[in-house]
Amino acid sequence: MFTVFWFIIVLFLSTYSIVWLIDNNGLVVVNWLGYEMQTDVLTIVLITIFFTILIIVLATLLTRILAIKFPSLLRFFFKRNYTKSLEKIVLRHQQGFDDLSLLMLAIELKDQKYINLYHKNFSQKIKNKKLNNFVKGKIALSQENQQQVIQYFSQFTGNNHANILVYNAKFNLALESAQETKAIAYGKQLCRLDQSRIDVAKKLIILCRKNGLWHDLHELQTIFKDKINDYIDSEDLTNIALFLAKGFYQKKKYYKSQRLANKALKFDSRSLKAQEMLLKSWIKLGFRFCVANKIKKIFSKTASNRLAKIYLFNYRKLPLQKQIKLLKKLLNKNPDHDLNNFILAQTYFRMNDYDKAMESLSKISQDLSNEKIKARLAWIKNKIINQKK
Repeated sequence: MFTVFWFIIVLFLSTYSIVWLIDNNGLVVVNWLGYEMQTDVLTIVLITIFFTILIIVLATLLTRILAIKFPSLLRFFFKRNYTKSLEKIVLRHQQGFDDLSLLMLAIELKDQKYINLYHKNFSQKIKNKKLNNFVKGKIALSQENQQQVIQYFSQFTGNNHANILVYNAKFNLALESAQETKAIAYGKQLCRLDQSRIDVAKKLIILCRKNGLWHDLHELQTIFKDKINDYIDSEDLTNIALFLAKGFYQKKKYYKSQRLANKALKFDSRSLKAQEMLLKSWIKLGFRFCVANKIKKIFSKTASNRLAKIYLFNYRKLPLQKQIKLLKKLLNKNPDHDLNNFILAQTYFRMNDYDKAMESLSKISQDLSNEKIKARLAWIKNKIINQKK
């Protein structure tokens, strides 16, 4: 408030002086070596002010150059003032670091009253921006204020330790707000920077499992290697292997795809998805005869629509009638007539033979227990009716 008051007074006096000079402007005549120069008082005042400011700026710059390049010379000219200023700075910093030590103790005990008191004293005495940001970040950590942790530690650009604290805060914020995708992204970044964070890895494993993000779970395996084996079960390992197998299959790397499908079957020998991926990879590698025998063997024990599709895929280059004939031979190995008719109905539907599809559908029992098959049947019937219309 006093600063504003003094500023208003100085501004008033300056304005009054300029106005008075303009109203009472006189002439100044200078005689020197036979030359005569004449000007008004206001011009002389402005020239004097300009040269005074110029001299002050040049003196300040010269002093700073001397301080950097020739400090001993500066001390010689300004010994008394230099020593006094230096003593004040040293004393202020000593007091500031005393306050810092007390502040750290208060932070450890989470005593908010003294945290505020010592932080105020410290920030008045020590003007180092990085140190002040560190202290504010440390206070935010003790208060579990994640937003402020991010705000202050993100100032330390390129520092790995600061990045760890920032990503840890972002990870916790994302978890608190149930933003699981963000939490996984921040958690992975944190784990890459700090491979000792098994606690974060455990939380990420649960999130990846919940959302079916097997690629991210595989990344965690790559980061931590065998450190997290105890927290990953055989179902997770099956799904990871399957995910990788699908990726290689899409890239037309069928040998790697079948190898990973075999790996998935080692973890879960009953996995139909793993069997499907293995068989499809074998077909692409040209092992069609092996695929046909394998499907016949599996189908007699555990028949499924998925296996029937792969069986037809194996013979996709044959005429449609020949495919149907081979499919019926396969279906004879399965005593479940409802499933057989369902598979036939789907096959005829894909071949656009809607009459035979409806014929197969009519043979299926109406009291099916499998809700998925019932829903699929209803969908096929509606499609056929719409196509006939």
